Amino acid sequence: MEGAQAVKVPMHVKASVVLLIGLLLFHLLVIATSSHAQSIEELKKGVVKITAKANGMTKVGTGFIVRLEQDAAYIVTASHVIEGDPQPKVVFRGKESKSFPAQVKGKKGGDPRGLAVLVVSGDVPQSVEALQASSDFEINGGEEVTVIGFPRMPAVSWAVTPGVVTGQEGEYLVFSGAAAEGNSGGPLLLNGKVIGVVTEVLAQYGYAVPIPILRLALRGWGVSLEGTSKEARRSPESSKAKESMPREITGKDGAPMVLIPDGNFWMGSSDGDGDEDEHPRHQIYLDAFYMDKFEATVSRYAKFMRSTKRWKPRIWDQVDSRKHGNLPVVGMKWDDADAYCRWTGKRLPTEAEWEKGARGTDGRTYPWGNAQPTTELANFGKDLFGSNIYDERLASVDSYEAGVSPYGLYHMDGNVSEWVSDWYDETYYQKSPTRNPKGPPSGHYRVVRGSSYHNEPVHVGTASRRKNIPTNGIEHTGFRCAQDAAK
Repeated sequence: MEGAQAVKVPMHVKASVVLLIGLLLFHLLVIATSSHAQSIEELKKGVVKITAKANGMTKVGTGFIVRLEQDAAYIVTASHVIEGDPQPKVVFRGKESKSFPAQVKGKKGGDPRGLAVLVVSGDVPQSVEALQASSDFEINGGEEVTVIGFPRMPAVSWAVTPGVVTGQEGEYLVFSGAAAEGNSGGPLLLNGKVIGVVTEVLAQYGYAVPIPILRLALRGWGVSLEGTSKEARRSPESSKAKESMPREITGKDGAPMVLIPDGNFWMGSSDGDGDEDEHPRHQIYLDAFYMDKFEATVSRYAKFMRSTKRWKPRIWDQVDSRKHGNLPVVGMKWDDADAYCRWTGKRLPTEAEWEKGARGTDGRTYPWGNAQPTTELANFGKDLFGSNIYDERLASVDSYEAGVSPYGLYHMDGNVSEWVSDWYDETYYQKSPTRNPKGPPSGHYRVVRGSSYHNEPVHVGTASRRKNIPTNGIEHTGFRCAQDAAK
């Protein structure tokens, strides 16, 4: 074969090829840059700003969402960020103008590198997402990482800071970068997944608790890292259905009622807490329902008696309709309470409905959170008997606003205990259905929930169960009604 001759390519063709390659590379660079920016924007949806007040000072830090449920966001942060404040505030990405109150579900305090987990219940923005935890990563040093948080006060910036892992110090990851004090509690990210929680930032280095330790801590607080993706949120169909339900309606008796959304919640007390009949702690799913915002009042019950010729409840002779109308009615038998609710087109709530209405989905100990009861939060700690219960023991049904439940229900602890629809069985939690339980089919006692004006703090709590003979009218027991959301 003769030697091949060189093919001469015209200059204009060479120029076109070079231009085409250049445009292709530019296009790939734009795609890569856009993809990275989009990835960062997605990650920001899982990062929150946290403010806490202690000793007259406001502290600002960072947290990130590790789990989303139907009406709750579980947020991890550094314990020192919220130290001294049992109800810190959270700002979500895309909702910068609003602060959401949070409850402290667990905290490893004292250690500057300790952890805490918060819960925001109720109206959690649908736009937020839980960050994904890395299940398998190996640190050799030199890995490029990212920190998202709030390094400066008071700007809400969701600032993105690059860094490099320099190694480990004991159980902590050490990284270098421009992170600042406000980044404490934020995520340390590698390839878009969380590998640690930033707990301490010094002049040149930061420290992070690695994911395996976080996982163990969350497990001890009853929070799982599994199921944190967007699939864990309610479906679009369910979301639309809930959006179509008004948050508050008015019952036929004129009483305002609040929507309790459908979904799961933890019922009962954890091991080592509460009485024996509050165990085991178990997860229950309830369909959406409405519950009276306030306890049934004297004035509304008086209308019921006039209309139905019902017998007067116990100690009704103490009632002065001119000044006691907005106090809770007490002393009625279970049948009387049940008849009133049916007269209004409603029903008594089930025990499970009552507890969810009182504590929400974050497992709080009291309607207002986990802070110990005080006389500013609930009406309790008074003598059982007085010359006039209505004058000396009871509080207006719309009082003690600081002690309302996550859904805005008043006096779910304190003032009066309340009849619910269930028969009482001390072992019922061991065999309860996991969906819409209604209690045993029969029994000797009916369940009474919530504490009253005469209870001591040790008997105040959302999981506490009591019983009473249904034919007994008690001077510290009242009721409120519920109804299905479908009505």
